[in-house]
Amino acid sequence: MAKVTFKLDYLCNEGLPSSLSWLDPLIDWSNRSLGLPGQHKYLWYRRWFRRELASWLREQLADSSSWQLAACRPEYVRNLAERHIAGRQNLVRELNAVLTLAKVRQLFFQA
Repeated sequence: MAKVTFKLDYLCNEGLPSSLSWLDPLIDWSNRSLGLPGQHKYLWYRRWFRRELASWLREQLADSSSWQLAACRPEYVRNLAERHIAGRQNLVRELNAVLTLAKVRQLFFQA
């Protein structure tokens, strides 16, 4: 049972690869229907960015002055968020990188 819950924990936190993210609802449904907790951790960024933090994420990425970098195109970054929120791809790592770079830039390079 420990191996099963470890794998479910990984799936819940990391999600499936982007090409298989369309199966995420099936994984979530099977976890609920089997009554398996599937979580050893409590930080569910993949789910939060899709649901509870979706409006915050859009707001952060809409304010291009707070994160805009020379190598980023604003429409591309906003498109990342929309694809993740819609459940088409698991892009939590990419979104985390953009948000982290935005805060680093804000803290260290903007006076």
